[in-house]
Amino acid sequence: MSDFVIKNGVLTKYTGSGGDVVIPDEVIKIGNKAFEWCKNLQNVTIPKNIAKIGNNAFHGCENLQNVIIPEGVKKIEDRTFCGCKKLQNIVIPKSVIEIGKDAFCGCESLQNIAIPENVTVIEGAFSYCKNLQSIVVPKSVVKISDGTFFGCTKIKLIVLDEKLLFCTESMVDSSYGLVVKSENGISLFARSSKTLSNNKIDFIDKGDWNAYDVDIINNGPCYKYRAEARFLGALGRLNDPVDLTDECRELYVELLVKNAKKLIPIAEEIDCPEIIEMMIKHEIINDGNRKAINKLLKASANEKIAAFAE
Repeated sequence: MSDFVIKNGVLTKYTGSGGDVVIPDEVIKIGNKAFEWCKNLQNVTIPKNIAKIGNNAFHGCENLQNVIIPEGVKKIEDRTFCGCKKLQNIVIPKSVIEIGKDAFCGCESLQNIAIPENVTVIEGAFSYCKNLQSIVVPKSVVKISDGTFFGCTKIKLIVLDEKLLFCTESMVDSSYGLVVKSENGISLFARSSKTLSNNKIDFIDKGDWNAYDVDIINNGPCYKYRAEARFLGALGRLNDPVDLTDECRELYVELLVKNAKKLIPIAEEIDCPEIIEMMIKHEIINDGNRKAINKLLKASANEKIAAFAE
């Protein structure tokens, strides 16, 4: 008896026991919920002539490990791989232009994912990917919806185009040490201590920074952020100096120079050597404190951070 229910080239239901599954070549579309809750499915081979994979197609396949999506598929539909807890490798073809809502939600084993250059829309696709560590968002993307990286507690790096920086705050929740890079600079987010979780440096829209300068320098935003968040906010401000006055720049530098030693363990804890690079760039590390800083850098267990020692 066939393990597949196929109607007019559409695979409407998989009825097999799982394991390694090869979808027949006659299938041109995988229907909605075709493999949903097939918990024993481990690997699936999708034929090259597949044009569409329906929403929830592999939802809840918690033992699915590897998937190669063939060229020709234009959209990864809503919740296609939601809840695939063991999914480690996913190849997204260049033909994909949209990644739907919760497409990879709860894919806890994904650590890195490559988004092809033609993708234009990402709809909250990677929430609760608990082991996702880094992601590069191509320049073709014009929309990232709220909550795209909610619950990604280990994410350390998001690389995206300048035009998307405005939505950074809404697409992530608190992530201690999250580094958001664009071609023109780096913005740093810092979550406070466990007792003050959900506190982070706010990314301020370009042109509105001056209203926040004094608070960041003297107290940190909203008067409630611990030192780490305050320092990273100041360093990020120097690195994105839109409308930054000379007076405020001097105050930022003064604040950070006085606390330069404290920035080294922060960089180590969140594995962010870019912090040291930015300190050198903005003369936070200078002739006056270089000797003391060198001792800390040389003692660092992080090789990339230790490499900055002279």
